[in-house]
Amino acid sequence: MTKTLLINISNKNSLHSWWTEKRGFKKEFVFSYTPDEFEGYLEEAGFRAVYRRGVGLVTPISLFRGFKGKFIPVWFAREVNKLLDTYATKRSHLYYVEAEKVRE
Repeated sequence: MTKTLLINISNKNSLHSWWTEKRGFKKEFVFSYTPDEFEGYLEEAGFRAVYRRGVGLVTPISLFRGFKGKFIPVWFAREVNKLLDTYATKRSHLYYVEAEKVRE
């Protein structure tokens, strides 16, 4: 088994997750977890998170499938994320974690 784990999840607490769920865009093979749930699973597996980062506090959102009828355009999401991703780790679309093994 590895001693270091680099992984990200789709964050259930994000705007993106809320929107895809509300609009019925979420595919059945996509599973979302909260950062706390995910870190609980890591601990159960014997890992401890040593670094966390949120990516995509605001994601492009469309009214229709295939990104048609953009409600939040890419340029706007990009600008907001430059400013706020660092501060909104547990609310971003992707929750990235670097974890180290603490027990065998």
